[in-house]
Amino acid sequence: MNAQRFNRCRIVLKRSAALGDCILATATIRALKQRYPSAHITVESAFFPQAFERNPDVGRVVQGPVRLSEVDKFFDLDLAYERFPRKHIIDAYAEACGVDSLRELYLYPLAEDEEKVAAGRSGRRVAIFHTEPAMTWPGRNLPLDRYKFAAQYLRQKGYAVLEVGGQRLLESDIMISPTTFSELCAYMEYADIFVGQDGAPFHVAQAFRRPAVVPFGMIDPAYRVIDDRLVKSVIFREINCLGCHHEGVNKSGEAVPCRKALPHCMSAITDDDMREAIDQALGLVAPSETAKCRPRLAKYCVGQGCDLGAGGELPIVPWAITVDLNVDACPRVLGDATRLDWLADNELDFVYSSHLLEDFVDTEAVLREWLRVLRPGGLLILFGPDEQIYHEHCNKTGQLYNTAHKIPNFSLEYIKAVFQKIGGTKVIHQAPLVNDYSFELTVKKEGETCHP
Repeated sequence: MNAQRFNRCRIVLKRSAALGDCILATATIRALKQRYPSAHITVESAFFPQAFERNPDVGRVVQGPVRLSEVDKFFDLDLAYERFPRKHIIDAYAEACGVDSLRELYLYPLAEDEEKVAAGRSGRRVAIFHTEPAMTWPGRNLPLDRYKFAAQYLRQKGYAVLEVGGQRLLESDIMISPTTFSELCAYMEYADIFVGQDGAPFHVAQAFRRPAVVPFGMIDPAYRVIDDRLVKSVIFREINCLGCHHEGVNKSGEAVPCRKALPHCMSAITDDDMREAIDQALGLVAPSETAKCRPRLAKYCVGQGCDLGAGGELPIVPWAITVDLNVDACPRVLGDATRLDWLADNELDFVYSSHLLEDFVDTEAVLREWLRVLRPGGLLILFGPDEQIYHEHCNKTGQLYNTAHKIPNFSLEYIKAVFQKIGGTKVIHQAPLVNDYSFELTVKKEGETCHP
């Protein structure tokens, strides 16, 4: 099959279990879509279709088998990494599909779940725990006392503890807990830190780029961690058998029995090890700006549109075309947000941008370009910092100030004055101060008067 025909073909990707492995497969799905942008991708997952729901790269999700006569290319990822235990799971998946290995995961909770979690959080800092033991994988199980210590340590620092999983072994401080996969994703998106074993909730945390503290023993973190800048792996290093699971010749995915006849590597991890990892993780990253405003602004992103300067975070809505200059952010379009040359006039229904406009010297020129690509009636949705309040916030809290900001008086009133000068727009939503130091502004393009 030649490349041109393959680009338009019907692709089926199969990964039946487990949930964490299905989550990791979303990186390969994105790589397939980037290589063959016109292909229709069906995911076959007998047990965990929820991992692929609302994914803009997936055309269809099915649980039953797909007729091979109805597809052009079939990629079976069941046992793809189990056959190569000394490879990172994502690398094994990518090799099986013949695509690049992308170290990003993609999950999309329901908007109503995000709204519910945002409303219920009430400004609390949240630590999500997953302590449920793996019955057939003892070398993955940290003694419960270590988790209890970590939970109490985080409470002393002002964090509310929420435990997820089928078996709850800690006392949660948040009474409402996730019951669906979408709810788990929404809670994780707003969490400040994750603490727990290598499993599905951990990979959800990786998808939303949450700081994580994860103990490892029979599993080598080199084959599970996506970004070791965000994940603090807790390891008892005075052993010579870390990752013993990968040494086995077991091709079925079953756990390899511990050579020492007990999970020594996990039981040797101490409270001090957990405290050190937590302290390191807490200063890593805050929730993305888009995650903060999504419950309020996603409703304006209807139809075809783009998320400018999305970085490596999830777009405002799953179907938004991500645009960024940073190739490491894996955007749909690698390009300059100030020159949308690949878009025609009046082409999009919405343009969204979060904490980007303040990085440009000529605000008017940039806004005119963004308005150019909007059709009449289209919406320009902006989320940005009130520069003076933001500066005060950084001084007060110790948050690192973004030195890329170019406009000292950047604010809602400043942007509204620029729009008034441009003309041809109407304000349909505004909020002068939200999420400590930001403002929101949504305007409708009313005609063609916005061009210079």
